[in-house]
Amino acid sequence: GGTSFDVLARLSVAEQPLPQLIFITAHDEREYITKAFHYMALDFLTKNIDEHKLGAAIERAIRRIETHESIVESVQAALAQQRHGNPFDQLVIRLV
Repeated sequence: GGTSFDVLARLSVAEQPLPQLIFITAHDEREYITKAFHYMALDFLTKNIDEHKLGAAIERAIRRIETHESIVESVQAALAQQRHGNPFDQLVIRLV
């Protein structure tokens, strides 16, 4: 129940990771836009939706997810290396 902002607020309070967000709404008021970007929205699209803008927003979401997965895999590999007796002095994680 509630708005998307209510759901996001509950996720934040519960310290749950937020999904990749693309807001699509009929409201283009500054208050909604500000709230959307407070929750790290990738884009804020108003109806009638431009297909190119929506496609670009989806591509950004896919790239962000792929980058996140790559970072997680790198950290997991480094930790596995350490567990197998190959300690490291430094761990460098590139954040994009």
